[in-house]
Amino acid sequence: MKGDTMNLLNLHSWSDFRAWLHVALPGVAGVLAIAGYVSSNDAGLWVALALVVVDAGLSAFNSAKNFRTFLYPFLVAVGALLVRYGYTTDQTWALWTGLAPVFFGSGVAAANTDTTPAN
Repeated sequence: MKGDTMNLLNLHSWSDFRAWLHVALPGVAGVLAIAGYVSSNDAGLWVALALVVVDAGLSAFNSAKNFRTFLYPFLVAVGALLVRYGYTTDQTWALWTGLAPVFFGSGVAAANTDTTPAN
């Protein structure tokens, strides 16, 4: 995005784009809901997922913990959509998402811990 002097939206960085999405997406969701394309609940859930992908994605890109920085908020947003459309229940999704920190937190830490006895 840098170097584009004739940018219609005056977005010059990914941070500008992210800030613009935080303002634009709720407006778009409102129009889609009012026009009857989606319910207001669905519009809110899709906006939440889009913002999580953008926010957590940018954080992951700029973080040493890349994948986990993106994964946890993404699981929350996807879970809300899966529950909304009847693919799972909130109780079942909570059980499955509880495994994410086990696999990607404690599991990764345990796998990277030196267990060689000291002599």
